[in-house]
Amino acid sequence: MKFFLQLLSFGLLATSVSAVPTVEERQSTRYSLTVSTKGNAVLNGQTLEVVNSVLGVYPGKQTAAQVYPVANPTKPGLFSLHTLPIGIVDHVLALQGSNGFFTLVDTVNPAGNTAVSNIDTFILKNGKVTQNIPGGWFAFPSSTGWSVNYYDGTSIVTQDYVAVDILYKKLSTY
Repeated sequence: MKFFLQLLSFGLLATSVSAVPTVEERQSTRYSLTVSTKGNAVLNGQTLEVVNSVLGVYPGKQTAAQVYPVANPTKPGLFSLHTLPIGIVDHVLALQGSNGFFTLVDTVNPAGNTAVSNIDTFILKNGKVTQNIPGGWFAFPSSTGWSVNYYDGTSIVTQDYVAVDILYKKLSTY
């Protein structure tokens, strides 16, 4: 009986230890995202921020977007960009929209969310964030600042946009 109780307590301990979340290698390097453009001196060099789940450049002191890349297991060279803080609820950047016009958003628990697409299709190369779909990044003025969108040129949009690049810069490794 004593042996059984010891075995049972060891089994419970082993189960609880294995359930503790761990910080994996993929989460150890975080990056900031900034805008680079020759089309607007005010936007150039600004950090992307998250307001109401939309990434963009906003006046005031907003929360800067910090991301860590996770490699796409089925498509080499492509990544999903997860946002900090790391916790139970998974936040990931995604393109939301249709007809060739997508808004860059921070979405929660993307698995099974049909409103967002292109979650794990980001390319990180030479300091730039791009996509594996045709098009490019553009900043569009909004009532609260500038939203960042991915546009492939097939939709009709207002002509007040600015072509931008999104740059990633290593913040730290922890």
